[in-house]
Amino acid sequence: MLYADLKEIYFNGPEWTRDKAQHAMLEAAYYLPLYLSIGIKGSEGGDYFNVDVFNIGWVRKEKFMIGLHSIVVDFDNFDDLEKELKILVNSIEGETWEDIVKVLRKYFEWEYEDHQFVDFI
Repeated sequence: MLYADLKEIYFNGPEWTRDKAQHAMLEAAYYLPLYLSIGIKGSEGGDYFNVDVFNIGWVRKEKFMIGLHSIVVDFDNFDDLEKELKILVNSIEGETWEDIVKVLRKYFEWEYEDHQFVDFI
């Protein structure tokens, strides 16, 4: 059995850093665009998965949201968010990496989401 492993959290956009994300999380309403590097536990490397994180204040402010590949949270600390993402990701298992990706895609947008792969002869 293979297990997913959250390797690293990155931010979608050069203006974002962990410190800026933590500062944003202290606001009444915030949105964090994240890229998660997820691979197989015990192996190097991984694929990237996009997820938008909003807090409850952001939802109240916007009034209406369509949340594909989004998570709504009630955290004001980035460490708490990271902990919950690790619990979610690291609980996913499968016989193959493809099995794991099928589950991950329910929560996150996979970097190869809309790619069409071509077999070369």
